[in-house]
Amino acid sequence: MTKRKTAVEKMAAQTEALETIEPQSLRGVRT
Repeated sequence: MTKRKTAVEKMAAQTEALETIEPQSLRGVRT
């Protein structure tokens, strides 16, 4: 469970960083 939580947290952190760096790119990829 701890490992899974860490992975999710890492993914969230990466997504946040991407949004801060290139919100348009991330939105395009997500859409």
